[in-house]
Amino acid sequence: MIELIGFDAGSSARSGRVFVETRINDQHLELLYRWRGWVTAPIRLPSRFARAANPQRRDELWRATCAEIFVALDDTSVGKSCTVGPYLEFNFSPTGDWAAYRFDTTRVGFRAHVWRGNEAPRISLAGSPDDLLLEVQLPLAALCAGAHRVGYASVVETADGLSYWALTHPTDRPDFHHPQSFAALLELPA
Repeated sequence: MIELIGFDAGSSARSGRVFVETRINDQHLELLYRWRGWVTAPIRLPSRFARAANPQRRDELWRATCAEIFVALDDTSVGKSCTVGPYLEFNFSPTGDWAAYRFDTTRVGFRAHVWRGNEAPRISLAGSPDDLLLEVQLPLAALCAGAHRVGYASVVETADGLSYWALTHPTDRPDFHHPQSFAALLELPA
C-alpha cells in the first residue's frame, strides 16, 4: 500500500491519511483508495454516501472528494502498441461517477478518453466518513499494456475545504499533471 502526501493542507489533512493499493485481476486494474483517520474533520461526501442512480462519465469530479490516477507511457514502451498520447487521467467519485481524459502534453490536447468496448469503471464505497475504502475496477482495455509511470492522487473535501494528495508535490502548488508527479511504476499485462 502506498501512502499519499498532503499538499500543505491545513489542520484537517494533518489528522487524515490517504493510501492507494493496486492489483491486476480478471481484465481489470483494481485500485483501492483508503481515506483513514479523518476524525477531526470528516470527509464530505456527495449526499452522504449517495450513489448516482446511473453512474456515468461526468466532468469536474475533482471539485469534491475523489480518487485519481494519471498514467504516462514509460519511455521503453513508446510506439509499441499504445497511441493514446503522453498521458491519461482518470477520476473516480464516491457516487460511482467517473471521468477519463487524455492529453498530448502537460495540460494540452485535453479530450475524452474512449477505449475499445468502452466498459465503464465499476466503483464501490464502504466504511465510515473517517475510514473509507473506494474500490475501482478499471478495465485494462482503457489502458495500454507495458510499463507505465503513474501518479496516484486524491482530492479530499472536509468542512475546512479541499486538500490535495499525491505521491509527490514537485512545485509550490498542487499539480497532479506535473511530469514529476508520475512517480510510481505500474506494469500492465497485454
